[in-house]
Amino acid sequence: MKTKALIWLYGAVLIFISLFTFWGFSSEMGVEKAGKILGEQMNSKMSESPGEEVHLSEIAQFNWDTVYIAHPYSNLDKIEKELDINLNEVQFTQIDQRDDVCLLLFIDDKKLIKPILVPRHIFDFSKEKSGIITRDKAIFFKKSTRAQLVENN
Repeated sequence: MKTKALIWLYGAVLIFISLFTFWGFSSEMGVEKAGKILGEQMNSKMSESPGEEVHLSEIAQFNWDTVYIAHPYSNLDKIEKELDINLNEVQFTQIDQRDDVCLLLFIDDKKLIKPILVPRHIFDFSKEKSGIITRDKAIFFKKSTRAQLVENN
């Protein structure tokens, strides 16, 4: 009787650990996949209409009022203090150790809504100043071979 109970307990623990690991892995994959899609859509919009403005809100069509662009090697602890929000859920991105991606933190009402890792080879946000951009100011245009944030909107 005791053996059956232990087997059931071990089985339940194993299932719990498997589900928890899968959930964490799938959320990381979602952040990476979303970044590729967003970057490809930015490139596509800019290729369709060179010289035209591209509003990030047209591509990121969910609720957000600001976006924070974090460059490669950004320190999440400093960003967390600057934004006064908890960024524990994006620690896995290891942005402080990577140079191949930029991290976009979409925020609404001082809450992190969606973190997105954008590969720099698809769309390079690192040419822009790191920091907070309001939704109405998150407008880019193609300048020669790269995108640039529209200033003084």
